[in-house]
Amino acid sequence: MEEVRPVLDIAVILAAALAGGILARRLGSSVIMGYLIGGIAMVLGVHVKTFSLLLAINMIVALLVVHIRMPYVAAELPLVLLGAVLALYGMGAGEWRLMQKECVCEMKKQ
Repeated sequence: MEEVRPVLDIAVILAAALAGGILARRLGSSVIMGYLIGGIAMVLGVHVKTFSLLLAINMIVALLVVHIRMPYVAAELPLVLLGAVLALYGMGAGEWRLMQKECVCEMKKQ
């Protein structure tokens, strides 16, 4: 039984690496499309709060997965980008948005 155990361990490690690689490929393309479509939509002022929330979640995951092991200097740009998308989430698109029917504040509804 001792001889079989390393073979099983290697098989489990290879299966996990293969599953992780497939998942990374699937999620990687959706993250790239989210950045591309979300960035264009935010520049145009279309659904700014929705895309800024999605980008903030994406940036938090990137900070926790990649930048947590690095020094603060390496995480400075993602932190600034996180602050920017959270500010856009809080403020909305403003007057220069493309979709004029979208209300950006609660006081206009009253």
